[in-house]
Amino acid sequence: MNKEACDREQGVVLLERTLEKFVSAQLGEALRVRELRRLTGGSSHETWSFDVVREKAPSEPLGYVLRREFERSSNTQPLDTEFALLQRLFDRGLPVARPAWCALNEAAFGAPFMIVERVAGVDLRKHLAAKGETVDRPALGIVLVDQQVVIHRVALDDLGDVLPGSCAASALAELRSWTAMIDAAGASNTRPLLSAAVLWLQANAPTLKRLSLVHGDFKANNLMLAEGGHTTILDWEMAHVGDPIEDLAWTLLWTTQDDLVGGLLSRDEYLNAYTAASGIPVDAQRLFYWEMFARVKLAAIFLSGAHPVSRRQPVRPLHALLGRALPVLERDLARMLPRCFGEGGQQ
Repeated sequence: MNKEACDREQGVVLLERTLEKFVSAQLGEALRVRELRRLTGGSSHETWSFDVVREKAPSEPLGYVLRREFERSSNTQPLDTEFALLQRLFDRGLPVARPAWCALNEAAFGAPFMIVERVAGVDLRKHLAAKGETVDRPALGIVLVDQQVVIHRVALDDLGDVLPGSCAASALAELRSWTAMIDAAGASNTRPLLSAAVLWLQANAPTLKRLSLVHGDFKANNLMLAEGGHTTILDWEMAHVGDPIEDLAWTLLWTTQDDLVGGLLSRDEYLNAYTAASGIPVDAQRLFYWEMFARVKLAAIFLSGAHPVSRRQPVRPLHALLGRALPVLERDLARMLPRCFGEGGQQ
């Protein structure tokens, strides 16, 4: 075994012992950690799945997921805020994982961390890829549109102490947070299509007359589907208060045969189902704005991964590959930008 593999194995053993000590202290009994394994995904954090069993009286294992956060983007919620939001949503009956513990200054873990109960199932994208045409796709699509509407109907009064500053939510503020990442990556002056889109978004930012909870990343691989059709909504780190159409536009961005749009419902079917479930017609001009924004946001994510600002966050091979997808986004922007310059300089 080479040194790198040996160090990695020792790191896993150390994490296992640290988890045993922590969970035993929290639950007040001697426990053992089993089946500790790292999950894929996550650029600024590590995610681990593990089981907990009683040391002296073996029973059914309890499943948990640990997230250790080594870097936090300025566009994601602090870990304790995300944890508090999950707790509030779980208490209100939304389909989210039950939060267990969170700590920002636990030295033994080497980073802020959060532990939630592991949910059964497989992410929707993998489910669709595996099951193919055996899935009743239109019916499942309607269920998931309803889930998105449930998020947008969460009473903001319930979240005022969890998501502070929500009364100051604006399209411009949300845009600034993502363009800052583009600037930090040094792309503002080297990608003219991206810069033109940002300028148009700045000049045409809509007033947010209707605010809601926005998930920020509502797409197939953030939805866990269990036996019986129960779904759990994961990955709330980009959640914020904003325009629900922003959330809808992000979902519409993902259109493969294993996504909600393109895989379950067509674009028009998804929009019609959303209007039917929410009772709110989707304004075409507002949707266009947020679809342009979605591409700028995704470009910022790609750029920040390929050109991390922090020296502690190395370029990962996956990010380098994702960075190569920027021309695809720029192709979309080239198609969309001519629509922006009609009479009066706006769409």
